[in-house]
Amino acid sequence: SNWVNGVAATGTFVKNPDMASWPTGVNGIPTGWTVEEYIDYNKKPLTFKITSGGTIYWSTSNRSVSKTIEYKIN
Repeated sequence: SNWVNGVAATGTFVKNPDMASWPTGVNGIPTGWTVEEYIDYNKKPLTFKITSGGTIYWSTSNRSVSKTIEYKIN
């Protein structure tokens, strides 16, 4: 009850995929917020579209994880 009372007027609520519905207002998703479906990006590839020559810089907040970037031309 009242768990989001006083939060920002706008924001994004990411909905669990198993969630059918949720109340809105101060007892649910704040009124005025955008509701998005959760996407598990760990199961989807990261895609870059190269539009010109240059350098790609990559950083992550989790420095303990190492990833390989693979690419192909055409």
